[in-house]
Amino acid sequence: MTSPSRCAALAVVLLSAACAPMAAGLSARRMLITLYSVSSGSARTTAIQSNLNSANKAIGPTLCRQKMLQMNVSAFSFFRGSNELYYQDLKNKSTISATGSSFYSATATPWLQGDFHALNIGTYDNDAGTVIFDLNDFDESFVGNFLYDVYRLAASIVLVGRENSMTDTDIRSCVKSFVNFYCDKMSGIKQGTISDSTVLTASNTYGRVDDLIINAAASDTRKKMLDKYSTVVNSKRTFMTNAQNPDLDAVNATERTAITNAMTAYFTSTVTSSLKGNTAYFAVQDVARRLNAGTGSLGKSRYYVIIQGATSDASDDRILDVKLQGKPSVYPYLTSTAKAAVDNAVANDADRAVKAYKALIKGADNHLGYMSFLSGFYSVRERSPFKESLDTTGVDLSSLTNLAEQWGWALANAHARSDGGLYGTPASIESIVYSLTNGVQDTFKTQVADFAIAYGNQVSTDFSLFRASLAGNKLCL
Repeated sequence: MTSPSRCAALAVVLLSAACAPMAAGLSARRMLITLYSVSSGSARTTAIQSNLNSANKAIGPTLCRQKMLQMNVSAFSFFRGSNELYYQDLKNKSTISATGSSFYSATATPWLQGDFHALNIGTYDNDAGTVIFDLNDFDESFVGNFLYDVYRLAASIVLVGRENSMTDTDIRSCVKSFVNFYCDKMSGIKQGTISDSTVLTASNTYGRVDDLIINAAASDTRKKMLDKYSTVVNSKRTFMTNAQNPDLDAVNATERTAITNAMTAYFTSTVTSSLKGNTAYFAVQDVARRLNAGTGSLGKSRYYVIIQGATSDASDDRILDVKLQGKPSVYPYLTSTAKAAVDNAVANDADRAVKAYKALIKGADNHLGYMSFLSGFYSVRERSPFKESLDTTGVDLSSLTNLAEQWGWALANAHARSDGGLYGTPASIESIVYSLTNGVQDTFKTQVADFAIAYGNQVSTDFSLFRASLAGNKLCL
């Protein structure tokens, strides 16, 4: 049995009889001990360098360096750009397993966001034109254990709180609020008192979330977005030059032809909404390369395409976001059986991102689909005029608690929507989570909070080692 002194020395001890009192009547399964200790020193430095160099090799040294400099801003920025390291750590320490968590179940496998952190959720409009607050990035999505999403968001709460000089006591409280809402919403969905079809809007959110939704709906317009990226010449909308907007760059003739030629197969074969097959609607007006987008996905090949939209008037043109998709960050750390399950469930990795979006979001974008060109598979979605992210600066116990609650609500809805027995999901993930946590929800909250604090410590340590590696030119080799 782990001693109290040993417990204090470790970054995390979960459900240890020596370190925390156990509720009477818990099953033996609930009494598993899970340790997460922070790795450091030269071996950890080497692991970070190897992981980041491998994960970013495909984008080349110039874009890799740009990405590393963006990750160099803060521990949270580093966390956002190092999702592969997160999955490597959880694999190496068997954190998401029957021996790693007393709340693990091999059947608790909804679609996952896959990189769920505080800035991978925001506002955009759904297929009904309503501005909602929901998960917004599905590049890393896969079908897997629900704890991956829960733990990653919890760790990001720690990093956001520490960036704002909050105490770990207050941060722990915020993490528990996130878990509490996640469990309560799952319970309500399971019991039929609430529905996973509920979307978060200005009418049912609060704090910074409803402020974000209200401001986006009031101040963001299609014209404003179109004018940010394009100009109208002779009644036709064309993208700005790089000098006019540094987030855009011209495509070459080969790229333009490849994308234009790939459009027909995209909107006739992969779009499933009422827009399917609408040649006039999807008529290409212009194409540009998208630059400087994201942190984890920075450097990934990405294009914007202006299409005609409902009429020939340039005011209702649409911008499609066309993004190269590869294997999710978790992929190298899956068993061969799990890899086969990921691969066999979808036609390709762009199809995976699209299927995840449709599974996790109520009223998903009508433009969702994918295309293939220049030896790559690209997901396609509309660039929403109402796309906004939260400002997490200046948060305190009250405001971060409010955010954490609504992150838990959004994640519960998304996971619950995504089941149904397809692609390896269970028939009812809410029933499984309820059976795992009912009566021991406080224990679950403690376990997640303990992991989050510990992994926050790991990220802080890693960030220091990363900065030294970057300064020493050990990255992007």
